[in-house]
Amino acid sequence: MPQTPPTPPPAQPGDRRALKEAFQNLVKSEADRVHAAHQPPPPPRRSLVPLVGGVIAIGLLLILLLQPAWLFPPPPQESPALREASFRLAIYREAMHVEAYRRAKGSLPQNLVEAGGGGSGVVFQAVPPDGYTLTVSYGDVHLTYSSSEP
Repeated sequence: MPQTPPTPPPAQPGDRRALKEAFQNLVKSEADRVHAAHQPPPPPRRSLVPLVGGVIAIGLLLILLLQPAWLFPPPPQESPALREASFRLAIYREAMHVEAYRRAKGSLPQNLVEAGGGGSGVVFQAVPPDGYTLTVSYGDVHLTYSSSEP
C-alpha cells in the first residue's frame, strides 16, 4: 500500500505556526510588490502605421512640391494664331465696356477700370474729340483697335 505523507497536526489554540505562515506570506507578497514597483515598465509596443503614414504623406508632399514632368506635363504652348485670337476677344470685350460707359454717361471713361473692364492687358487711350484706341501687345503679336473703325 502506498504511503501518504504525514499531515501536520491541526493547529491548536495558542499554536503560532499559522501566524508564522501568514506573516511569511505577507512579507513575501510585500517584497514581490516592491520589486515589481522598481522594475522599469516594459517598452511600449510600436506600431508601424504612423511611420508608414508619415512616409506616404511626405512622399505625396514632395510630389506636389516638385511636380515631376512625368506626372504634371507642362501646358502646351499657345500658337501665335491662338494668342492673336485671344487678344482680339479681349479688345472686343473692352470696347463693349467703353461703349456701354459712353452710352450711360455721355462721355469716354478716363481708363478701362472706370468703364468696368481692365486687367486684360489692353491699354486704353482717348483720341480727341470723342474717339479712343485699344492696344494690346505680347511678344510678336501687336494689335490696335481704333473706335473710328467699324
